[in-house]
Amino acid sequence: MIAKRKVGNKGFTLVETIVAVVVLALISYLVFISFINVLKVVNYSRARSLAVLIASDKLEIARNLPYTSVGIINGQPSGILSEREEEKRGNFLFEIITNIKYVDDPFDGLWPEDNDPNDYKLVEVSIICLNCNFSKDGPLVKISTFIAPSDITALGNSNFFA
Repeated sequence: MIAKRKVGNKGFTLVETIVAVVVLALISYLVFISFINVLKVVNYSRARSLAVLIASDKLEIARNLPYTSVGIINGQPSGILSEREEEKRGNFLFEIITNIKYVDDPFDGLWPEDNDPNDYKLVEVSIICLNCNFSKDGPLVKISTFIAPSDITALGNSNFFA
């Protein structure tokens, strides 16, 4: 004989319990995924902040050098800065890429009319995070600045204002 269900019975059926567990699991999964994404954003922000700090430090070093020393070791223009180096900050390993090139300012004429087309230098510092999975598409940070000699006659064009 099949037992009849009492009309006033308070409780949950198996189907109601399974539905509740599935809904709770789905909500828990969404909260977990959101938490993981927040951690990724915080990690990216921390790495980017450190990369900006490193790039700013490297540019400040270049700004404080004598103009003739601003360049790459065994590079063009020649100088005392390294083209590539690695630096560890916190849990991050960064590769620092420094690129320096001469700039010909159109103010005093452009090459070939300009006798000295090396008016000032452009210093670019790119930072790549080597142990980050979000820095595979290119540099995390790329910052540049112009560096000019303190005396315009240092360019080799003493008749600049003539």
